[in-house]
Amino acid sequence: FVGNIAHAHRKTARQRRLALLAARFNTNDFYRQYTPPQVGEVYSQSRIVFNTSIAGDVTMRIFEGTAAGALVLTDPVQNGFAELFELGAEVVVYQDDDDLLAKVHYYLEHPQEREAIARAGQTRTLAQHTYRHRVEQILEIMSAPTLRQLAPMRKASADERRAARRTVYTHLHMLDALFDEEKAADVHPLLRFWHALPCLARRVLR
Repeated sequence: FVGNIAHAHRKTARQRRLALLAARFNTNDFYRQYTPPQVGEVYSQSRIVFNTSIAGDVTMRIFEGTAAGALVLTDPVQNGFAELFELGAEVVVYQDDDDLLAKVHYYLEHPQEREAIARAGQTRTLAQHTYRHRVEQILEIMSAPTLRQLAPMRKASADERRAARRTVYTHLHMLDALFDEEKAADVHPLLRFWHALPCLARRVLR
């Protein structure tokens, strides 16, 4: 495992499971700060890469571990994870602490099965989940005709764009009148996105 074990992760499932693994198996130093090349070395020398997500999201650790040729053992992940990998054949999912320990022990004792899953995961990642693949996918989506129809201001005249900017900035100034920084600090983080609206507006209306 290479990742964040900062104060926010204390007394969490991540810290608890790392402690369980360290007490029973030979692991790397979880608390060490690794450089990018060292991260690759750790993963490539690992038989199993343990992953624990944050809020059930897909992490870079899954792609890094599989790309390095290690078996990735992860908690259940949402966000279409089953569409990225074939669960059980390319990555392995554990359900709880006991299941995690049992599966680590099982795959260490069954190297041929572990290596077969690791190779399948590596093949999938290198074939479909590199940065190049994601950039190509983003460019394809951004150039789609249906997406262009969602940006009508690109076809607007200069006067129409200036009028739209004035409308947006007027609403932003109204928000400034309602919020000050001290009060906003007590508001749910999702309600503080308005600080970024000027930049977003300039990009959308450009």
